[in-house]
Amino acid sequence: MPRFASIDNRYATIDIGTNSTKMTAAEVSGGRIEVLSERSEITRLGRGVDATKRFSDDAVDATLRVLRDYVGEAKSLGISHLAACGTSAMRDSLNGDEFRSLAGDILGTSVEIVSGTREAQLTFLGAVSDPSLLRQAHRVLAFDVGGGSTELILGTRVRVERSQSLNIGAVRLTERFLHGDPPTASELTAASEVAEQALAQFESAPVDRIIGIGGTATTVATMIAPRIPTVQGAEIRDRQLDELLAGLSTQTVEERRKTPGLEPARADVIVAGMAIIRNIMTRFGMASFVVSTRGVRYGLLLEMSAERGEIRAAV
Repeated sequence: MPRFASIDNRYATIDIGTNSTKMTAAEVSGGRIEVLSERSEITRLGRGVDATKRFSDDAVDATLRVLRDYVGEAKSLGISHLAACGTSAMRDSLNGDEFRSLAGDILGTSVEIVSGTREAQLTFLGAVSDPSLLRQAHRVLAFDVGGGSTELILGTRVRVERSQSLNIGAVRLTERFLHGDPPTASELTAASEVAEQALAQFESAPVDRIIGIGGTATTVATMIAPRIPTVQGAEIRDRQLDELLAGLSTQTVEERRKTPGLEPARADVIVAGMAIIRNIMTRFGMASFVVSTRGVRYGLLLEMSAERGEIRAAV
């Protein structure tokens, strides 16, 4: 891990995803985590990878620019330990090693390509790091609908029972099925059926709570309640999701971009992402899910700090 002019108990983790690149910087002391900065930029590194199996030059350039910006902020915050990982798109891309080399030069550390299983475990570790989301909940299903894949993790507050990374995501389903603007009813049905078939690979089980992690889930929360001070812990009902999905799926991408709470760069893929969430709720027979802003980055953060004895990892 790189060393800057730094404070020893300050950590930063970067998640280079299919759709967005995110950073969390935090100070860990006495078992407590104080977040110093949360950053998220839509970089679309995985645009077109499902079809071409390669990162485009534009996507690589956009992602590397964001990484340079993140490193600059990390230095200004006195970060002493930095870790970075890549997920679905980096697993699929034929020029992923070339990108990792360029990114590693910028970051001063190698970029770990996490397996689907490890991604799911880090996601769950991050989700359960907020005990307020687990009140009266013994068994929890956590999900993260990313751009290229969807992680499902079933477990309790003390251990992961099983996890799986499914090859469905908001960008991947959009590129495969939602070609109309707005998408046709048959396109929406096809995307939903593929999501349902993929989710059937993960054996359902009774759960007390579903936790939604990542950009798709948090974006749903900000659209449903754009004026809430924080989406952490927000509860989204099936009725709310259905109404929002019905409205957005009949709009053009340009019309969606005007939706309060929706980042314009997500407008083209949000419908597919919401369709995946709706199928998850149906699969597990739950009428709501709660939102967590903590995912892979928090899992990495806890893992790093646990290695140095700052805080104990929960999984």
